[in-house]
Amino acid sequence: MISQAFIVMILGLGIDFGIQFLGRYEEEMSLGRSSAEAVEITMMSTGKALLTGGGTTAVAFFAMCFNDFIGLTELGWIAGTGVLLSLAASLSILPALLLWRDRKGDVPVGKMLKFGYGGSLDRTITSHPYIILTFAAVVSFFAWGEAKKVTFDHNLLHIQNPKMESVKLTRELLDTGKGSVIYGVIVANSVQEADTLAEQLRKLPTVSKVRTLGDLVPRDQKKRMEEVTRISKVAGEITLGSGAGQPVDVPKAKKDLEFLLESSQEGAKQAKQYLGLSGRARQAVTTFEKLIPPLERAVAALDRLTQEEAKKRLDRHQVKLVGSISQNLGWLKTQRGDRPISVGDLPPELKERYLSKGGKVLIEVEPSVDVWERKPNEEFVQDLEKVSSTATGTPVMNLEYIDLLKRSYIEALLYA
Repeated sequence: MISQAFIVMILGLGIDFGIQFLGRYEEEMSLGRSSAEAVEITMMSTGKALLTGGGTTAVAFFAMCFNDFIGLTELGWIAGTGVLLSLAASLSILPALLLWRDRKGDVPVGKMLKFGYGGSLDRTITSHPYIILTFAAVVSFFAWGEAKKVTFDHNLLHIQNPKMESVKLTRELLDTGKGSVIYGVIVANSVQEADTLAEQLRKLPTVSKVRTLGDLVPRDQKKRMEEVTRISKVAGEITLGSGAGQPVDVPKAKKDLEFLLESSQEGAKQAKQYLGLSGRARQAVTTFEKLIPPLERAVAALDRLTQEEAKKRLDRHQVKLVGSISQNLGWLKTQRGDRPISVGDLPPELKERYLSKGGKVLIEVEPSVDVWERKPNEEFVQDLEKVSSTATGTPVMNLEYIDLLKRSYIEALLYA
């Protein structure tokens, strides 16, 4: 992507070479010289200037090759070579095209492009050199003062379009503290080592979350297996019918719904009196506010329906509900608590993400700080390296590459 932007710059420089050559050629042609004479004079005068200017520009770009950042080195090579190719085309192909175009020698004298319109301005500038130099010195003084305020922005989000959905989501996650789209990575030699490193990482102040293979396997499985066995046994003793042979008592159902609605409304009213005193009161109000609207809709629906239509609908709902419960009970009956869950029982997608074929285990470390900024990123990377000197991931790479890029630009400037 960046190299494509360099192509536009090279085209601009190449056009500039052609414009200067063509301008001098047109000037010579307007003086009555032949096409061959105009090309020869242009090559001897403007051609030398273009060769000098283009050569020094190419050398300046090639100076970018003398650094440790491969991307910048390649850009320097592309730009320098592009300038030389543009210069070569302006000094070889362009003269040939001009000779071919004007080969008949019927170009009207005096009709060529003239550059006399800038003569008055040029005379004004050259006749008052001290004023111009003083003005340039004042501008340079203020520019130097402003240049000291320029800093290097390490935040890569600032060079991206803020209207992009990905950038908006990244900013939202950072502002709400819900997570980060970039995270550190550590590779452990075994599941046990990964668990040990994960515990150390969770104690670090710059770490928010740690994800590894061991987190996907339940802890304290002995107690859980006993619970699973007990639940499976109880579920096996429960037998439900289809629900079709037990018709719903509509008046009783409506009465029960109205009672539940009134109780919920009264409970919400009582809980609101203790909002400022108890967290449970706030939780109760939230629960009642979610429960009351569907109860109101259910009661209103039964009021609108006839006894027969309400019975049909409730019977259908009962059959569907009993069937769903029976299905869940059947699933509980099949659960086994005779052996613990191991890594081998995990879905293949998760194992492929966190476990390599050689037995290496991936640890993902999510930061609690904004690692897009320089100082928080340094602190996060330093904490990671305290646990593992081989830590990597996007935050680590950003820190290293941005530093390398910054040094490379400064070195290229000094070479140029």
